[in-house]
Amino acid sequence: MNKELKKILVVRTDKIGDVVLSLPVVTALKQAFENVSVTMLINPLVKDIVEMCPDVDKILFDMEPGFGSLVSDLRREKFDAALLLHPTLRLAAALFFAGIPLRIGTGYRLYSFLFNKKVFEHRKTGNKHEAELNLSLARALYPDINPDNILFNLNIDSEIIKDAAGKSENSGVNFSSPFIVIHPGSKGSALTWSEDNFRALVKILSEKIGFQILVTGVEEEKDMAEKICGKNRNVFNTAGLFTLKELAAVLKKSELVIANSTGPIHIAAALNTFVVGFYPPARPMNAKRWGPYTKKRLLFVPETGEICSSCSGPECPYWNCMDLIDVRDVAEKVMSVLNNKGMA
Repeated sequence: MNKELKKILVVRTDKIGDVVLSLPVVTALKQAFENVSVTMLINPLVKDIVEMCPDVDKILFDMEPGFGSLVSDLRREKFDAALLLHPTLRLAAALFFAGIPLRIGTGYRLYSFLFNKKVFEHRKTGNKHEAELNLSLARALYPDINPDNILFNLNIDSEIIKDAAGKSENSGVNFSSPFIVIHPGSKGSALTWSEDNFRALVKILSEKIGFQILVTGVEEEKDMAEKICGKNRNVFNTAGLFTLKELAAVLKKSELVIANSTGPIHIAAALNTFVVGFYPPARPMNAKRWGPYTKKRLLFVPETGEICSSCSGPECPYWNCMDLIDVRDVAEKVMSVLNNKGMA
């Protein structure tokens, strides 16, 4: 029966990194079903990234709090099936009232009765990577999907690369020469390495490596990025300079990307760029579930000797544990990676 599906909806309405880790579901569905059309329902803020995936045939936007209009939009599309990757009561109800015949979601919520195909797999334990959990959910549509076969299919248009290069050049960056990217900002979904640590790391790397360092971020992070750049040579504050698509082009061109647990580290990993990340030991935020899904990575986790079930904040004797990650250790290992790449 499932082989007859022609229109499938994949729902993921949260942040950039979450959506990047959901895109392999779309690719797997395109491979599993002949002539299938896959639509994604997303937050409008992540449109640029989803548009880079050629396996997504159509994009719908969740314009909260418009529940009635969302139901109408979904009903109009006449989907055969829907996968709710990040469940909320509002979204589960929208799929139900839209009359989508096959609705797939977790079996562990009070509103799970709104799904007619339930998957009983806990995410909060952090025992699997988010990308693998997403594909496990997709297996409810097609059991032969391999949850370990994570494929990222992102294309960057040549015009976007040209635009990114132009903006870089106008800011003093030589886009044709090697550079690394440091993205210190975060949306607060996990504990982060501090601004002071990034500032110290930039100072060391600017003195030790022979090419450019781009500090990236959104417009609101320009002042923070400026402090991190300092007056170091070959270091450029590009916060607020790029669109999300242009940032993806920069991340792909970069020799290496250093970041906290945030969207750009997942974009870079999906584009096959080597990534360096900082992750807390708390289970809901840890690297096992939320780390960049790539073998080309170097991850730093504070050595507290514990895996916390949750973060107790200032009450914890290790607070803030992320400061246990030593700047000089990070710098030495980053330089070792660059040396192995023949770059430093």
